[in-house]
Amino acid sequence: MTGVEGERLQLECRITITHLVGERIFALGMYDPVSGRHELLGKHPVADIERVVGGLRTRMEREGHLVTFSELTGPR
Repeated sequence: MTGVEGERLQLECRITITHLVGERIFALGMYDPVSGRHELLGKHPVADIERVVGGLRTRMEREGHLVTFSELTGPR
C-alpha cells in the first residue's frame, strides 16, 4: 500500500495473546485496528510463547509493519 507521493505506509499489526484460564496454552491471533478484524492463528503451549510470538513479531517487522501487542487472561 502506498501513500502520498508513493511513500510506503507502515500498517499496524497487533499480535493478540490470550492466556486460557486453567490451561497451559495460549491462543495467538492478529488484530487489524483499521478494519476491526481479528483472526485466530492457533493455540500453543505456554512453554513455547517466546519462540512463537517472537517469530511472528520478527516476520511482521521484516515486512515493514508496526507491531503492537494485546495480552489478556480469559476468553476473548
